[in-house]
Parts: sequence; structure tokens; C-alpha cells
Amino acid sequence: MRYAMGFVLVMMSLAGGVAHAEPCEAPHIQAHLARVEAELTSADTSHLTPTQRASRAHHVEVLRGYREACVFPHNTVAPGRITPVFVDERGVHCAVGYLMARDGRGDLVEKVRTSRNTARIQDLTGDPEIDAWLRDAGLSWFEAARIQPEYDFIECQRKRVDCLCAGVDGETAPVSAVGVGEVTSSQPPRLRVDAVYGDTAVAPGDVVSIDSSYVDDVGNRAIVLLDRDPARRIANLEVTGTSVSCTYRETRSVVPVDVYVDALRAEDCRTSLRAFDPNLGVGVCDALPTDGASGCGGSAVPSGAAFALLALLVLVRRRRRSAG
Repeated sequence: MRYAMGFVLVMMSLAGGVAHAEPCEAPHIQAHLARVEAELTSADTSHLTPTQRASRAHHVEVLRGYREACVFPHNTVAPGRITPVFVDERGVHCAVGYLMARDGRGDLVEKVRTSRNTARIQDLTGDPEIDAWLRDAGLSWFEAARIQPEYDFIECQRKRVDCLCAGVDGETAPVSAVGVGEVTSSQPPRLRVDAVYGDTAVAPGDVVSIDSSYVDDVGNRAIVLLDRDPARRIANLEVTGTSVSCTYRETRSVVPVDVYVDALRAEDCRTSLRAFDPNLGVGVCDALPTDGASGCGGSAVPSGAAFALLALLVLVRRRRRSAG
């Protein structure tokens, strides 16, 4: 009888009746969190105490519920940038903030919100309260950084220029000096420069302060903007001796280091990358659907069979939660 009623409600929704199922507002973030859950579940936890392992399992379950609810923060504070938002103006928490809040650590959430609301988790390393919370939760700083998504500016403007996976925006480029090197320290964040491009007093072999790093990152290569103090590290990139790569929305882009550095120093980063490969240098909003699921357009309204299936899944989910 209940399933029959569910079918009736789905049909009513298709006909404009009372039942209405809202689609996930950011399926790409939901997909990211699903991948992170799988990583957390399959990771080796033999170094943790039994109490930490139990706490970790609990947090993975809480994260799953957060993902399934699919209500995420809106970035209304950083035009033209993809950035973390710990708590948005509606009071919606990011994934890490949600885990903290569910642990009764609203004080810690408020501390981050009021002081570093758009900080990446790795930028908060060294905070003893966050370090203690992560330790009790059975999570590492690296895992917390993986949990924390970044959010598109909710009022995306097409004029925005993002250079290879949103590493650099139009307001940042052109860059007068770029360094490539190896992260040598996370406390404080430092990088040993191996190669220098542009006009700067920094020379190969110098160690410079950078704006972010975390323990698991020491030994990795990175690209930094040397015309900042501290040098700004470009996020979302994997750097080897010869190439720069990143993955955005399941699409992987790879370019030679010198091509990427030339693009950073060019007047128009996107045009420079497109000269190398027409598929590169696409603005983040340009690469997203305009149906609103990304926060870059109107509202997403599914139709036909897709709407019926979505509505049915929502009803089944609600019944399962009620039964549980």
C-alpha cells in the first residue's frame, strides 16, 4: 500500500500536484564526498587506537548523511574564485564544519567562521584545538583537507578567467615572477625553489615562505607566485619535473611546466593556454552546466522520466530513514 501511495505521489508531481522533489543543488560536491568516504573507509587505520577507530567510523557515517542531504554552503563572499566556505550566510556548514558541529563543537566552528571562514584546512594547521579534534576523530589533517570541498561563486560571471582548474583567476594574472620547487616544511610552510621565472630577487636554491602547506605535503613539488609575501601557492595542481596537471569535474588537464609558467606571466592566461591546446584555459563557469546545479545559472528542473525516478528515490529514502 505504501509503495502504491508513493507511485501515486510521483505521478501527481509529474502532473503538477503536491509532491515535489528538489534535485541535489551541487551533484559534483556530492560525488566528491562519496569518493572521500570510500577513501576513508578503505584506508589503513592500524595506527589508531580502538577508540579513534570507532570515532572515525562514526564520522564517516555522519559525513554520509551530510552528503545524502546534499545541502552545501554557497560561496557569496569570493567573486571569481572557487574557495572553501566554512559556514555560509544561511548558516549552512561545510563538511568539516558539520562534523565539528555534530560533535558539539559549535565553539570551534564559530572560531573558524569568525576568523578564517574561507581558509583551507591545511591553512589551519598548528591550531591546537583543531589538531585535538582531528586526533579524537581518528582523522589526519590530509584527510580533513580531502573532506573539505571548495565552492563556486554563487553568482558566477562569465567574464571570469580561471587558468587551468581555477588555479589562478583573472584578478591574479599576470604574474611577474613564478617559482617551482619542493615543499620542505609545513610548520611553518616553506618551499625550496629549484627554478625561477621572471623578475625577482629569489634565486634557485633559496627557501621561501609560502601561504599554505600541510604535513602530508612535505616533499611534493609546487608552483608559487613569488610576487606575493608570503609566496602564494597555486592550489589544485600536481607538479612534476616536466609537467603540471589537475583534475576538475573528472576532466584531467596536463601541460608542460614552461607552458603553464608562460601562461601565468601572460596578459591573458586563458588565451595563452588555448594557444597550446584549444581545450584548456576554460573558465570554471564556462565548463559548468547552466542548469543551476553548479550555482552558475537558474534553477535545475528535471523533467519526464528523470523527474519520476528522482522523486521515487527521494520517497524510498524517506521511508528508509523513517524505518531506521
